[in-house]
Amino acid sequence: MLQEKIKTALINAMKNNMTNEKEILSFLLSKINNKVIELHAQETGITDNEIITIIQKLLKELEEEIKMYQSASKSDKVELKTRQSEILKTYLPKMLSEQEIKTEIDNLVDKSIPSIMKYFKTNFAGKVDMSLVNRIAKGVN
Repeated sequence: MLQEKIKTALINAMKNNMTNEKEILSFLLSKINNKVIELHAQETGITDNEIITIIQKLLKELEEEIKMYQSASKSDKVELKTRQSEILKTYLPKMLSEQEIKTEIDNLVDKSIPSIMKYFKTNFAGKVDMSLVNRIAKGVN
């Protein structure tokens, strides 16, 4: 399970005084624990797909922070947030490439945008950038 993998990585980061990794992994586990409480899933925990969604949200937040620090010319903060982003990305599954998305869309009978979006959300949750799917779907029609 992904949550256990993250906990193990956090323990390793603490043992090896890896401050940056410790900080982002602690924050991620905090977000995961908040989600467990929110869903009342203390006994069952949450799924890997839900954890992937949390990671993707954190990555978007980090991207915004990086842009903000770049505009403020704070290169040390940009480097820190970029490294944290790279750490989080290691816990995501391999994302579908643009070509793989196009192939999937080509194989669909109904090529309407709502149908395409529903198909990818159902079958490839956490494994595809939905904004990329949307751009490709608009280009297909």
